[in-house]
Amino acid sequence: MNKLKVLIVDDDDFFRTILSTIIKKEFNADVFQANSGEQAILLLGEGSIYDVVLCDFDMPHGNGEVVLNHMFLKHFEIPFVLVTSRELFECGTSFGELTKQYCSFSFVHKQSIHKRLHHLIRTILEGS
Repeated sequence: MNKLKVLIVDDDDFFRTILSTIIKKEFNADVFQANSGEQAILLLGEGSIYDVVLCDFDMPHGNGEVVLNHMFLKHFEIPFVLVTSRELFECGTSFGELTKQYCSFSFVHKQSIHKRLHHLIRTILEGS
């Protein structure tokens, strides 16, 4: 099996670094980082090498909805995990509709990230 490739998208440098460290340690993964939706879209490009995208919702220069919409329009089949301190319903109706259409969407509240993330990534790995 190839090494897991994870894209973390969050404007909080500290949170992104901590999450990256956890994923590298627990899954021996290659972790790539973007600090905005715009940067994530550039990294995703036309075809993606990532196995999973972990993305915040509230960011300047392109929020989580912009990233997920790009992935949807490009027909990417990469699991998208929204990692935010908001509740899902607070992200808006258009985002909620988009999540229903996307192939693989999950939601993790930042306060419970470590416990839920471990389970989600294990599930993704088992489905590959």
